[in-house]
Amino acid sequence: MCTEGLIHELTEAERTERLHGIQFSDEGPMIHHLLFADDSLLVCKATEEQATVLMKILEAYGIATGQKVNLLKSAITFGANVSDETKEAVKRITGITQEGGTGTYLGLPECFSGSKTEMLAYIYDRLKDRFSGYFARCLSHGGKEILIKAVAMAMPVYAMSCFKLTKKSCENLTRAMADFWWNSLEHKRKIHWISWKGGLAFKDIQGFNQALLAKQAWRLLDQPSSLFARVFKSRYYDKSEFLSAREGHRPSYAWRSIMFGRELLLKGIRKQVGNGKSISVWYETWIVDGVMRMPLMKNIMVDLELKVCDLLDPVSRTWQIDKLKELFFEEDIQRILKMKPVMEDDDYWTWVHNKNGSYSVRSGYWLFDKLNITEEKVIANALPSLNALKESVWKVETAPKIRSFMWRALSNAIPTGELLQHRGIKLDPVCQLCGFQGESPNHLLFSCTVARQVWALSNIPVPEGGFSETSLFSNYYYLLSLLKNADVPKEIIRNSRRNRAGFLADQQEKESELENRKEQAKLAKKWVKPPATWIKCNIGLSFSKVKQMGGASWVLRDHNGETLIHARRAFLGFAEEMDFKLAAVLWVIQSMEQHRRNRVIFAFQDEDLVGMVLRPKAWPSFRFMSFEILRYLAKIEWWRMVKEERKTNREAFLIAQSVTTSSRLQSYVAYGGPSWLSELFDGEKT
Repeated sequence: MCTEGLIHELTEAERTERLHGIQFSDEGPMIHHLLFADDSLLVCKATEEQATVLMKILEAYGIATGQKVNLLKSAITFGANVSDETKEAVKRITGITQEGGTGTYLGLPECFSGSKTEMLAYIYDRLKDRFSGYFARCLSHGGKEILIKAVAMAMPVYAMSCFKLTKKSCENLTRAMADFWWNSLEHKRKIHWISWKGGLAFKDIQGFNQALLAKQAWRLLDQPSSLFARVFKSRYYDKSEFLSAREGHRPSYAWRSIMFGRELLLKGIRKQVGNGKSISVWYETWIVDGVMRMPLMKNIMVDLELKVCDLLDPVSRTWQIDKLKELFFEEDIQRILKMKPVMEDDDYWTWVHNKNGSYSVRSGYWLFDKLNITEEKVIANALPSLNALKESVWKVETAPKIRSFMWRALSNAIPTGELLQHRGIKLDPVCQLCGFQGESPNHLLFSCTVARQVWALSNIPVPEGGFSETSLFSNYYYLLSLLKNADVPKEIIRNSRRNRAGFLADQQEKESELENRKEQAKLAKKWVKPPATWIKCNIGLSFSKVKQMGGASWVLRDHNGETLIHARRAFLGFAEEMDFKLAAVLWVIQSMEQHRRNRVIFAFQDEDLVGMVLRPKAWPSFRFMSFEILRYLAKIEWWRMVKEERKTNREAFLIAQSVTTSSRLQSYVAYGGPSWLSELFDGEKT
């Protein structure tokens, strides 16, 4: 409340033109304060008058709240064109002598000028310092993998979310991680057996950086009314749209970084029809046909200024069929009819690589990785695929360091005689154990006499005729296929002398943890009664794509768990599941309205439905459904929506499922619950 008072005084001073913040255009917002946690950034012109006004506001705030500005911890940052006399005068009025701009805030430099590589070098220094401590612990490759993914990749995330790292910075960070992965000692370099970009499951720094910056670009596109978007718009694209904006004259490094992220964003967004006012029928690609394209012209003479809104009927809130038949071919008409226009909203953008239509860094990096075909990937794709075999290795239930060794051996990334000689190291490639000429990973693990003795003592069944002496891959395939046999792991545990105690202890701990989770799940998965004066409406949905039909049901229960009413309805002729779900949910809401229920908790098993209603901004792909459901919910005075587990929603689901499995197409409403589910209802009641 005190902070609101400070903001009010600053805003009032701006309104009366006693303070002037930063403003890039007449239509843009004026920024005179930014508050973050316990830090405050106040902005005004560097004049004695405005400095005096600002200090009076802070003095009044201090008297009202009992707080006082710590002048020793405060700093002033002046513009480049402020004279020395003005600087001294402002310092004298404010009592702040320290100048800012050269330090850091939230880990980032306060001012981005000069060499960006040098300014971002602190990320590399911190990463090297962290790795120096880990080198002394002599970690296995399994431990290093966890540290790189959980610690090293997380350290530069904040900086990469704000600014584009230079190519040199990315190379430095990649080199530091690669050295840590392959080297045993900090200053003793070892062979890097596999290219960092050609097979190891670590993120590409530059691609990850672009995916993070694309998130900022998505914010500008998806939230144009936010302060973040309004400031950038007033500075860089005041008369245009974000997607067509250019870097402009003397752009900031932050804006150039966002432009870098926009390059990736443009490759995965699609414009959807809202009210259709901004989409040109003949000039824009708005027809979904595998890729986005323009509609085909049925007639020679057309209105080139026609907008998509001209094809919509504002009364029925859908397409004008007669107009579509007049202008388009049947194939395009069918595609247009599948679109669900949102008449109450402007045309909007969706990210096509996420189900909900909202951009995520994970999906952005996936797209970058898919589009970024490097030379190493081309070579790998030309070879017989071992991906399935390598994926199976990572699924083996054993210590991470053993999994890592198995994967490296399968990838020919261990220092055997043949592989070292192939790398140009002059040595005799003779097996040091048996004297066999040609020490390869397959020989070391399967063909060597010592290896054969180990396999014989392990009591693990070997292939008929023994392990292959030439194919490492066939031997791996055989061993991994044995994991499907339940007896083999027991033999491994029985004969694993070195790791037996630790492995058994881990297994017991896992089993104990699993039992605890099961007990907690049993306690958690109980039907929750609604508060007094409320009723709970459990909704069941079942859909059959083959039969093109769905069943829906709802069950009303009070705060005592008593079943008041239940209903079922069959929905026929639905080819798409989401169309059925929308019709079913609207039927349920309409039923509550007709039964004059004004305090309802709607419990859905479908998490997507709950998400698109409670967080419609995060589900742009389903904006039509969100608007329709919320439009119907507006008729109910008090409502809530919750996610219900399948186990606690079983009764409603079974009633709905009777339509699709038993073809019970009769729709009805009845008091109480169905007799054939009485035991389930009684169990939840208690």
